Amino acid sequence: MDLFCQTCVKNSHNFYYMGYIDPGTGYVFSSIVPVILGFLATFIVTIMAFFAKRKNLIVLIIIIALIATMILMFNKKTISNKAKGRVVILGIDGMDPNILSQAIEKKLMPNFKKLKEKGYYSELQTTIPPQSPVAWASFATGTDPSEHGIYDFIVRDPKNYQLDLVWMENIKSAIRGETFWQKAGKNNIDTTVLFLPNTFPPNSLYGRMISGMGTPDILGTAGKFSLFTTKKLNKNSRGNQVSLDNIETQMVNIPGPRYQAFNEKKVTNIPLKIQRNKEKKELILIVQNQKIILKEGKFSDWIKLEFKIDFFTKINGIAKFYLKQLSPDLEIYLSPINFDPSKPIKDISYPKAYSKDLVKEYGLFYTQGLPHDTWALEEGVFDDRAFLENAESIFKEREVIYFGELVKQKTGIFFSYFGITDTISHMYWKDPEVIFKFYKKIDDIVGKTLSKLNKEDTLIILSDHGFAGFDWEFNLNSWLRDDGYLVLKDGAETGGTLLDQVDWEKTKAYAIGYNGVYLNLKGREEGGIVEKKDSQALEEKLKKDLLQIINPNDNSKVIKNAYTKEELKIKNDDSNSPDLFVGYFKGIRSSWDTAVGATPKNIFNKRVDKWSGDHLFDASEVPGVLLSNKNLKLKNPQITQIMPFVLKLFKYENR
Repeated sequence: MDLFCQTCVKNSHNFYYMGYIDPGTGYVFSSIVPVILGFLATFIVTIMAFFAKRKNLIVLIIIIALIATMILMFNKKTISNKAKGRVVILGIDGMDPNILSQAIEKKLMPNFKKLKEKGYYSELQTTIPPQSPVAWASFATGTDPSEHGIYDFIVRDPKNYQLDLVWMENIKSAIRGETFWQKAGKNNIDTTVLFLPNTFPPNSLYGRMISGMGTPDILGTAGKFSLFTTKKLNKNSRGNQVSLDNIETQMVNIPGPRYQAFNEKKVTNIPLKIQRNKEKKELILIVQNQKIILKEGKFSDWIKLEFKIDFFTKINGIAKFYLKQLSPDLEIYLSPINFDPSKPIKDISYPKAYSKDLVKEYGLFYTQGLPHDTWALEEGVFDDRAFLENAESIFKEREVIYFGELVKQKTGIFFSYFGITDTISHMYWKDPEVIFKFYKKIDDIVGKTLSKLNKEDTLIILSDHGFAGFDWEFNLNSWLRDDGYLVLKDGAETGGTLLDQVDWEKTKAYAIGYNGVYLNLKGREEGGIVEKKDSQALEEKLKKDLLQIINPNDNSKVIKNAYTKEELKIKNDDSNSPDLFVGYFKGIRSSWDTAVGATPKNIFNKRVDKWSGDHLFDASEVPGVLLSNKNLKLKNPQITQIMPFVLKLFKYENR
């Protein structure tokens, strides 16, 4: 998916979502009408000529029958393996060993306490850098980033310096090497994968999969809410804003996906009728023959929405309304519009019908890979009560699906991902009681899971990284500018997103993403000036300078480690990899501006936003955790070791 558009470059707020990058353009669907008109004309002429001979008709019927039989046989293939018992794996994003220990001491985690004392417990070494897509790719493949090729949330094209999310539509080819479910399939090991990051679009496997982190909304973004309001619009909002008149009844439109027909780009929308009933203190919404009655501070159930591009093409989504207030100003929130799992226009599961089966059994659920709307909280659309209520409803959806699917599978590998601990730690680091509350919910999941295991079953629980406070932002490009590594055009002091105003004829190094520095290498970068023979000396000088940086606000060191490609065993010709990986001391990390290639005036900024916890530091600062009901006998385990260990339990043969 294309990440940025020309009109977005001037305003960096258009790019941020949950502290990550948000696609600026998203999907542009195509109307099928022009194609059909052209196809019909060709088809009619061809079919008339083909059926002029009767023998051809008989051949065609036989071919169709054979194809249909093969499809039926493939879809009905049985899944089984000879291994006894299951390996049940819970991936708990961002669970931190220090917080876990505190929660156990507070007697909030009896089930984790039992595992720690009678099973297995260890800190888990995460990846360099400790970012979710990197760490979960390492978990899935059993390899370091040097082999699977995922290095950051954000990637850049050295040929033109353009940026994109690592979660692209061709993510299947973005991860190099085999995943554990692909290896398991070779040995007929029944495998379930629920909501694991980096699985959109889903892979084929000997089992079933529902996509996780990286799955966009129907607009093709990481999640874009809509706000219908009588208040003055917020120019810096990350959401779609629709202005309302201060009247009792009015019609507006719900903005939908963009599409292209006959070389013209358009936006599809759905009419929404809004009626205020001040006496009953409620709101009546009517959309596509659905009537929704909302009280202040309440969420609706899932609402189905159908956007029509043309007579043949419909895009089905689901969303929830939330009425923040009726007066003095009316504010109505509409969640990002998720793919309707019962009718997804993009594949979000394998087999394709799996998401439909889940809906039939458990009801509608969030398909968006990053379902917690942190920007609605940041912008004051949600208060804490609304955000936490919504977080609990997402958690409950995932819990119901997890246990429902777990009891069906008798052998093989069963993986389920829970991301709530990561989100809550980001947003409520300064409120430990909220964090403990959600850790307790995970402990309850563990207890229920243990009660459903047989004696031969193995339970493994791991987190991809830990957590720490986020007090300071470091503008790495601004530091590179002040130290002469990066030069802006015409002596400019600041540069916008997408490396705007960078003078490539004078720039030796630049920063993109959250932990990476790239040399402006001649022959690799479009405007590269650094000769290959000089690159090693430049890396050494840059590394030395980075390690000496002091935050003048508190006289603390900023960077704990800086790693070269050679130190991380990354091939020099891997153009996707940063040339230096920056590992920060906990408490300070690269800024959002650094991630998207901006060069602000100041090098350091004090954090004042709701987002107060993080993990994008040095890997040694934020280890994850590993627990099991069995003694795994792993010393100083690394996240890359988990799935190779699991596959050995099934006497996996590398074939």
